[in-house]
Amino acid sequence: MGKKAYTKCIELMKLIRKNGFEKEIPFIALKEFIMKEIGGDDRVIQKYFKLLREFGFIKLYGNGVYNIIDIEIKERLY
Repeated sequence: MGKKAYTKCIELMKLIRKNGFEKEIPFIALKEFIMKEIGGDDRVIQKYFKLLREFGFIKLYGNGVYNIIDIEIKERLY
């Protein structure tokens, strides 16, 4: 994936943190953020869940909850 997808992930994670999710986020809340900010199609939602994991922004913690990885470090790497 290119820089545009990475940039969208960064912006999405900034919005998520701005809305009070600092350390972890439930699956359903993350899905709603993706639907509102990027697109509601199932393929788009699945794509961005995959990208967020592959880029290292989130990690499955268990039982439908994701840990949020520090995005400031990720911004400097790209």
